[in-house]
Amino acid sequence: MSNRHSFTTSVLRPVYFVMLGLVQLSIVMLIVGLSVSAFIPLLCIVLIVVIAPFFPSWRIYVPVISRFKNSRDIVLTFDDGPSPELTPVVLEILKKYNIRATFFLTGTLARRNEYIVSQIIEQGHSIGNHTWSHDVLIMLKSKQKLRYEIEQFQHYFKERFSLNVRYFRPPVGITNPFLFSLLAEYNLLCVNFSCRAKDAGNRIRHNLAKKIGKKIKPGAIVLLHDNYISGMDIQKWISELETIIENILQKGYAIRSLHEVMNHPSAPATNAIPSTVVSDFYDNLAKKYDLEQFETSISRIRKYEYNLVSQILPLVSDKQNNVLEIGAGTGLYTLDLARLNRTVTAVDVSRNMLDVLEEKTVKHKQSNIEIVHSDIFGFQSAEFYDLAVSFSAIEYISDFNLLCEDLSRRLKPGSTILITTAHKSLFRFFAQIGNAMRQSVWLHARCKKEVRDTLVSNGFCVDYVEDYLYKTCFTKGILLAIKACKK
Repeated sequence: MSNRHSFTTSVLRPVYFVMLGLVQLSIVMLIVGLSVSAFIPLLCIVLIVVIAPFFPSWRIYVPVISRFKNSRDIVLTFDDGPSPELTPVVLEILKKYNIRATFFLTGTLARRNEYIVSQIIEQGHSIGNHTWSHDVLIMLKSKQKLRYEIEQFQHYFKERFSLNVRYFRPPVGITNPFLFSLLAEYNLLCVNFSCRAKDAGNRIRHNLAKKIGKKIKPGAIVLLHDNYISGMDIQKWISELETIIENILQKGYAIRSLHEVMNHPSAPATNAIPSTVVSDFYDNLAKKYDLEQFETSISRIRKYEYNLVSQILPLVSDKQNNVLEIGAGTGLYTLDLARLNRTVTAVDVSRNMLDVLEEKTVKHKQSNIEIVHSDIFGFQSAEFYDLAVSFSAIEYISDFNLLCEDLSRRLKPGSTILITTAHKSLFRFFAQIGNAMRQSVWLHARCKKEVRDTLVSNGFCVDYVEDYLYKTCFTKGILLAIKACKK
C-alpha cells in the first residue's frame, strides 16, 4: 500500500442517495394521495442543491480535500497573494521555523510579482491555483468563464515557471456543478480547508491565533491570507502568525506543505484522473486481480474482451514490432504480446500490479518486457513504437484527444493502435455508477463518433470502431474496440 495519505474523491456521495430517497418518498406520497405534502421532499432537494456550494467541505458537486484523517500533519495555506508587503515576510517566518506551507495564488498578482513567486518555489513551498483574477462570483457564472480562469492560471505557471500546478481552491471555497469536469480536465485536486479564522481576507485580524487554536485538529488544513489590506498593522499580524505556528508545534503536530503531506510532487501534467486514487485502488487489488477478472460476476465481460483481443493480436503483431502497452496491470495481455512481438513496454500507475506482472515474466522466462511504473503522460522514452495497445484502461483518461496527440508523437508512420474501452450506452451507464461507488472515480465512456473524429484529427486512419457485448435492438454494446493506423 502506498504511504500517501488516503483521501476520498468518490463522485457518488451518501447525499446523492439521500436525494434519491427523497424523490422516491415524494412519488410514494403522490401515489397515496398526499399531493400537497409530496412537494416537501422535493423542496428539501432544492435546498440541498442551493446551499451545498457555500459549504467548503461538502462534496456534493466535486471531490474536496478539506482535512487529512489519521494524520498528525497540519497544512498551512495562504490565499489571495502574492503581495509585496506581506508575502516576503511570511516567507521569512516560514524559513525561521524551517517549515513549508502552501500558497494559493491569484494569477494576476503572480504575474505582477514574479520575483516573489520565484522565492516561494525556490524555498520549497507548494503553489495552488486560486483562479486567474479571483472573481468571488466566478462559481456563479458560466462554465466557459470558469474554464478561462483555471486555464489561464495553469498556462501561465507552465510557461513562466515550468510548473504544473496540482491543487485548486475556488474563491471563498464555493463549488459548482461545472467544477468536477474542469478539474479532471486539468488534473487538479480541489483543496479547501477545515480550520479558518474567518478573517474576511485579512479585513478582520483580531485574535487570529486564538480562533485558529480552538479549531486545530489532527490533519487540519488551515486557511490564512497573505494579501495586504491598506492600513493593516503588519507587525501585529506577524505576531499572530508566529503564535499560530508555535501553538501548532507545541501540540506536537508537524507543519507541512500539500506536496509533503500527499507525497505528490509536481510532475509532467496529465489529464488522467489523479493517479493516487487509481493506483491506491489497484495496489490493494493486485494479488487477487486475475482471479476477480475471470472467476467472478464481472468475468463475462473480461472473457469476452480477452477472446476478442486474442483473435486480433496475431493480425497486428510482428516479430519486429516494438509495442507500447498502456495500463498493462498484471499482464493479462502482456505475455501474449511479448510472444508475438519483438519487445513490449508495459506501463501502469499501480506498482503492486506491475510486481505481479514481473513475477509472471520471471516464471515464464519472458525477457523482452520492459516494466514502467508511470502514467502514460509522465512516461518519457526515446523509443518510437510500431504498435500501441490498451485494454480497458483509457477510460481513466478524461481527455481522449490528449491521448491521441501523445500516441501520435510516440508512433512511427504506419504504426497501429489497438484499443478496447468503455462504450457509451445505457447498460454502461449503470456500470459506471457501480464502478464509481467501488473505485471512487468516474470512468469515461465514449461514443463511436467522438473516437473516430478524434483519431482522424490527430492523423490516424481508422480501420474500425465497433461496439460489442450486451447489444440489443434498443441499446448499444458496452465494449468498444478500436483499430487505427498512423498516417
